[in-house]
Amino acid sequence: MSNEIDRLTDCLKSATRKEKASELQLAFILQEAVEILKEISPIKRRSWIEAQLHELYDSQRGKCAICRKNIAWGYFHVDHKIPHSKGGGNEFTNLQLTHPLCNQSKGNGVSFSDLLLYLESRAMNL
Repeated sequence: MSNEIDRLTDCLKSATRKEKASELQLAFILQEAVEILKEISPIKRRSWIEAQLHELYDSQRGKCAICRKNIAWGYFHVDHKIPHSKGGGNEFTNLQLTHPLCNQSKGNGVSFSDLLLYLESRAMNL
């Protein structure tokens, strides 16, 4: 019985190592894709047109996209769902309004699946 428990423990440890290795490999591959897209089609930061800000504000009903609490007009950050550092652009669908603290706490984190979908979409539209 203890032999089977040891084997099971070894299997679980091995699976965990492979899962972490796969995540690292995925992260590396996605970062490489980001760098290639930045070379092919660089994205520049830009100032926001007031009409775009109003459209975002209205579409979110004046609420922060992260915490869902009310945002006072003019006291918000324009956040990129997929950050510039990960290859995110200025498309309306990639923008959201957030409280400054909510945006800062989010940092540049994004799920691998969201990033992969975005990068595939961006690559298809080059």
